[in-house]
Amino acid sequence: MGTILLFDLDGTLIKSNGAGTRALNRAFEVHYGLTEAIARVDWRGKPDTRIIAETLAVHGLPADDRAIERVRTSYLQFLEEAVKQYPGTLPPGIPSLLVAAKERGFRLGLGTGNLERGARIKLAVHDLNRFFPVGGFAEDGFDRAELIRKAAERTAAYYCDHEELERVIVVGDTPLDIEAAARNGYYSLAVATGTHSLRELSACHPTLLYPDLGAVREILDAIEELPPFSLARSADPGQRRSRQELERPVSPEMRA
Repeated sequence: MGTILLFDLDGTLIKSNGAGTRALNRAFEVHYGLTEAIARVDWRGKPDTRIIAETLAVHGLPADDRAIERVRTSYLQFLEEAVKQYPGTLPPGIPSLLVAAKERGFRLGLGTGNLERGARIKLAVHDLNRFFPVGGFAEDGFDRAELIRKAAERTAAYYCDHEELERVIVVGDTPLDIEAAARNGYYSLAVATGTHSLRELSACHPTLLYPDLGAVREILDAIEELPPFSLARSADPGQRRSRQELERPVSPEMRA
């Protein structure tokens, strides 16, 4: 029987120092002469392809596949340079929680809005790719819930235990991570290591809520206490559990 943990990247695994923002702004400047192009878009928790499309649209530019691909290609080129100057830092609990989770037999995957190559570039700087053989990425579409569903299916298939899965937990730092988990009938573990506060995240009713991932044993114990459910059942819209059924009470101090 297995437990899948799907991790968001920026703000969850890595506290970004703006490398992605710089690279994407540079791509828009090169192709369209725009400066600080993405400042007018709320990019938090959104897939890269959606951020590019929304940025094009907000500046009155065509957001067709060709335009998105042009910006995407340049962004990835500039990102490799940017992460060397602005690699970011690791939040509390990373990588110790990843090591401990693997020791307990948890299956780790990515559930990130980054393009796959972009995610690998960012993770490589901190030697974190070794924990994540598979995942869901921006290439999977604009809808984060669909991205998360595909991430869970790929991770289950990679470990060959699709029918024996006990639980799926989406680990992230934004309301969109919590929403994506709920829409799929998965559990959510929210951490306030990104741009959203504990209070903001608590208002979205995650299954588990922590200021960061530093309390490794407590967090993994809490995950193991969550009632099991099958991926096959949770993926069936007619049999998904409600958010209320899946929620685990958050301690009062976490809601403060």
